[in-house]
Amino acid sequence: MTHHESLPPWEHPGAVRRDLTPHRAEGLFSLANVAAVLGFLNVCAFVPGIVSLAVAGMTIHMAKGDLQRMRQGLFDPSGEEQTTRALARADFAVLLTLGIIAASSTTAMLMGLCVYCAG
Repeated sequence: MTHHESLPPWEHPGAVRRDLTPHRAEGLFSLANVAAVLGFLNVCAFVPGIVSLAVAGMTIHMAKGDLQRMRQGLFDPSGEEQTTRALARADFAVLLTLGIIAASSTTAMLMGLCVYCAG
């Protein structure tokens, strides 16, 4: 019996265990999309931006944990690419939201300064 034959089927090269925890890539990608949309809505109101940051932060935390578990062989690795895209989209949502908050704050300060100087 060769070494390769003595291994369980899931330890053969390229094989994956069938009893792994399923990946959550679709759900994570959906959460990242929600965070991005809320980031865009931050232009109209401040509250969506706060919610966007919370959802994006949660998505980033979950996606990083899932990717780590995939690399450890504890999660189904077939969702690695989509989980990585969800992580990137959540990062984008954070940057978008913070950028809009910064731009809105700067605009408000400049408008206040103009009103102050004109008055």
